[in-house]
Amino acid sequence: MQMDIDKIFSLFDGSSLKNKAEEASDTIIIQETPMFWIGMFKKIILNNKAFYQQLYNNLPLEVIKEMAGLDDMAEMVTYSIAWFYASKLDLKRRVDIDAIIAFADEDIVYALVMAIKYFEQKEEYEKCAHLKHIQDVIESFIK
Repeated sequence: MQMDIDKIFSLFDGSSLKNKAEEASDTIIIQETPMFWIGMFKKIILNNKAFYQQLYNNLPLEVIKEMAGLDDMAEMVTYSIAWFYASKLDLKRRVDIDAIIAFADEDIVYALVMAIKYFEQKEEYEKCAHLKHIQDVIESFIK
């Protein structure tokens, strides 16, 4: 069998690289998907609660009292980041609804209730309304 030198050199003409670049640009960036957003919302809130529960179970009371001011700051950061992801969800898009349904369980409902309570205390009712709509979608699916 004889080698076809033209075929070999055609592999390096850049056309295959161009095709690969086009394919890469069509690839979905996971951080820009509703599945990622709802998953991060849930993870951030639930992990925060678990972390604080471990701290309170393992630290002396004096240390916990000294950290009282840090609790508010940590809570603000947690819910701000969680809101960043939840705010990206558009309940008018089917793909977002499907992502929310994929995460439908009691844990996400708990995370939503906690976030709603937090934003109620801050009187940020637009955020509460958006989170409540997500909660309603999940609860209608669970029942």
